[in-house]
Amino acid sequence: MNIKLVVVIIFLIGRIGVLDAEDNFIFPAPMERTDINQKFIIDSNTYLVVPNKGDKGFQDIAVLLQEEIKRYCGVELKIKEEKGIGGSKGAILLGLLPDSKLIERNIVAVKINPVKKLEGYVLYVDKNIALVGGADVRGVYYGVLTLLQRIYKDSNVYIAGTKIRDWPHFEYRAMRLSLPRGKPRKGETDKSYFKNFLRALSFFKMNYAMIEGFPWAVPLKKRPGLNWHDPLTLEEVKEINAYGNKYFLKMCPTIASAPAAWAVRFYPQLIEVAEGEDPQNLKTWGYRKGKEANRQNLCPSNEESYKLLFDIYDEMTGMFNGDVVNIGIDEVHHEGAGSRWAVCDRCKNKDPVKLFADFVNRLSRYIIKKGKTPIINSTVLIKEHGGYFKDLYKAADLIRKDVIISNWSETHIRHGKGSGKVEGFKSTEYFKNKGFKKIIHLVSAGANWNDREELKEVRGKLDAYGVVVAHYSGMNFETLNNNGTLRELIFSAENIWSPDLPAMGSEDEKKQLGYAYTMLREILLNNKMFMEAIEVGRAKQQNPAGKGKGAEFH
Repeated sequence: MNIKLVVVIIFLIGRIGVLDAEDNFIFPAPMERTDINQKFIIDSNTYLVVPNKGDKGFQDIAVLLQEEIKRYCGVELKIKEEKGIGGSKGAILLGLLPDSKLIERNIVAVKINPVKKLEGYVLYVDKNIALVGGADVRGVYYGVLTLLQRIYKDSNVYIAGTKIRDWPHFEYRAMRLSLPRGKPRKGETDKSYFKNFLRALSFFKMNYAMIEGFPWAVPLKKRPGLNWHDPLTLEEVKEINAYGNKYFLKMCPTIASAPAAWAVRFYPQLIEVAEGEDPQNLKTWGYRKGKEANRQNLCPSNEESYKLLFDIYDEMTGMFNGDVVNIGIDEVHHEGAGSRWAVCDRCKNKDPVKLFADFVNRLSRYIIKKGKTPIINSTVLIKEHGGYFKDLYKAADLIRKDVIISNWSETHIRHGKGSGKVEGFKSTEYFKNKGFKKIIHLVSAGANWNDREELKEVRGKLDAYGVVVAHYSGMNFETLNNNGTLRELIFSAENIWSPDLPAMGSEDEKKQLGYAYTMLREILLNNKMFMEAIEVGRAKQQNPAGKGKGAEFH
């Protein structure tokens, strides 16, 4: 089926002049770009046109553009429906091709080859016309975000001339985010900060927010005993979900199904332990010796384990409406940290591999029946990482192939010891050979993917489904900064959209990332709108010796 081309065409009336010198910052960098030495003036005659005011996607884009331009230059653009427009002069048109003959005619006139890849777009601006055409509604949105970065001021407000064809290299572009509590404690961030983080992700053209917060922040009704103190209200969670949707983020829950240490306090009877072991006081060894166990598993042969997980799945997917759910399944091999498998009376006579595969498949099947795709982590599906534990790596052949694999194993394996080391190991290739179609790569604190060699060695141009940025601390800005996650977010956002543009390690890249880092601070800490953050980012790079952080990115 052909994807309809969604197009935003901008015709603006105003004085036309010669383009003044501008910076060249667009973040993330477009795939194909040629600047045109012309400019198109924005004035009070400009108005916005949408196919139908009832179309929420187009309406959200139009309102965003309307609000940004008004804050930037004081011009308030009216929003009209296409059916009432006789011509295109003075209009910003949002519509679909080939449905709109008016838009189609102008596309042909400027001789642009459309981008048909999902979430792609074309942006064209000269002295007579500005046009944004998307492969879908998200493509239009991302094109408008690029357009905002081509708006400048001199004696007029104008859009700098350019011709851009752009699309994301990776389809899945995500970050794992920790929800705030309803009543934040000292040093914790609040709901306002979290919403600003969602805006920042959206501006960087990320499309998935993987939401953590169970059990400390979400208000579970079926299992209220699992809630920690001061969770968000259901209304607050719905507000956050709707806010992310407004900025074209798919809001998706992350639920630790295995290990499931969160269940120990209230459901000790469901924890997998050998005879004589206390689930609340498991002996630990190795790196966890003498510390509290934190890798306990639910018994996979107890129906109550599934009832518990399914209750949580029901509530979490009811709160967040994205199309994937990360169900965990990670690090169940950490026996020294409390993980047990196939040792209780119900399980000890069963094949641990089949038991594990059946467990994963049953959880996945439940998620798929909800119309969503499960994500599972890769750790024990590779022998050289954690799969040596009870030969669980063999389960990779038995697990259904329509799940998404989240991987972070290759660097550990390449630099492992003894039989755990495989030089040049490629996890994407490994899982594709197992029959899995979609593999994503988890990147964590560690600047510039130096700890993710499979991505780094091909400069991001990996044939995989996507990348997710993770962190293992609270959402406090400076905490994230200190462990590298904000820098990892910026570097990843750049290179999962347009890998190696600018070239990794180049001076252009440092300036580009410094520009983005400044914008991120302005959005998060100063609650700035996009155009306001863009202005500060530009100024900081033009005056890198000025006060404040973000002038350089190393």
